[in-house]
Amino acid sequence: MPKKGKGKKKGGKGKEKKEDGPPPLKVAGEEEPLSELSRQFYMVQIKDLEERVGRYQERCAGLQVSNEELQSKLAQQEEDQGQVIQFLKKKTKDQALSAATIEGELETLRRAREEEREQLEAQISQQEEDARRAQDKLQEENGVLQGKLDALEEFRVNKERLEEESREMAADIERLKKEKEDVVYSLEKKAVLDRDKMKREMVSKVNMVAGEFRKVSDLQMVETTKRTIRENVTIGQQLSKMSEKTMALLRENEALRRKETEMSRRVELLETSHREVTRSNVSNQKVILLLQEKARGQERELEDLRYTATQCVKLERQAQQAMEQAATTTIDSKVYRERSQNVEAELASMQAQLSDARRQIQSLTAILTQSAHTIQTALQGSSSEAEHLAKRQGLLSTLLHLLTSSPLTRSTPSHLTPYTPGDLGIVPPSGKRSDYQIHQNSIQTGKGAL
Repeated sequence: MPKKGKGKKKGGKGKEKKEDGPPPLKVAGEEEPLSELSRQFYMVQIKDLEERVGRYQERCAGLQVSNEELQSKLAQQEEDQGQVIQFLKKKTKDQALSAATIEGELETLRRAREEEREQLEAQISQQEEDARRAQDKLQEENGVLQGKLDALEEFRVNKERLEEESREMAADIERLKKEKEDVVYSLEKKAVLDRDKMKREMVSKVNMVAGEFRKVSDLQMVETTKRTIRENVTIGQQLSKMSEKTMALLRENEALRRKETEMSRRVELLETSHREVTRSNVSNQKVILLLQEKARGQERELEDLRYTATQCVKLERQAQQAMEQAATTTIDSKVYRERSQNVEAELASMQAQLSDARRQIQSLTAILTQSAHTIQTALQGSSSEAEHLAKRQGLLSTLLHLLTSSPLTRSTPSHLTPYTPGDLGIVPPSGKRSDYQIHQNSIQTGKGAL
């Protein structure tokens, strides 16, 4: 047993015991001085052991406080971990529901868009066909109207020409009327004058003839009668010519009136046709305006369709982003689970270390208790020197066995970082050491000193 103690003990006091232990065995024959020296040696050992017991008690109290702190930190960490896991599960569930809802809405929008696209394509095809037919019809009507417009233009030119001719003819008729009136007046005046003149001449001639008739013979009377007859025939011929000329003028006037009436009738017909063509042009313009308005409405519908398609593309992008966020959240939740598992593993390791520390404390307490009991038994009065030496030898052997058989304390590995409240491993730790690390280092320092 002493040899094992030499191999295991590392402190300076163990060496001192190794050096101080043999002298009492060598001076076994001495009586009082050796007994006093042994008593002092035992007192020193008792004092040392009491100091060690005090240190161990302080260490036990510190470990108890650390244990309570670790328990509270463990409870806080478990609570935080539960809350984080619950929050992550809820968030993952919400995001999964949101992603499912968005996917459903996206699928519904996609189907609605496809149906609407098919309907709109059919409508556009139908409207294009209707527009093409309407355009062909309008082109035909425009061709007809263009022909009518050309005819109307020709009619307008003819109308203007005929109106000009009608005005000229009216002016000619008016002039002819005036000329005819003047001629008739002059002819009537001339006829009246000629008649008066002829009457006067005839009267004068008759008077002359009557005077001469009385003077002249029957031969003279025959020549005068012949001349008068010839003059009457000449006047009758002139009167018939004037009557024929008057009738010709009347016939020409009647023809001009008939021509004027025909021209007025043709002008009325042309004006009626012009009004009909104007009404047709107005109705065609209204139809063209309606078609233009319909085309603008179709363009607005196409713009609305383009806007709807743009909104669908935006919704698809938002759904894709939501799915990517859901995937990122799933990955984050996996990372959080892995980190929580690492934290649980560290907690298990710390709990195992705490259990080891408790076992060491219990073992040290038992050793100290047994050592104190052994020392107290040895310090009690003995009946003889031989019994005293035997007890002393047994005490030394027992103390040596107890001190060398104490378990080695294990230190916390330096690569393990103690848990701090709120530290889930997401944010990298700062450069400052926690109180727990300082306390652990102080415990390690105390262990090294012991």
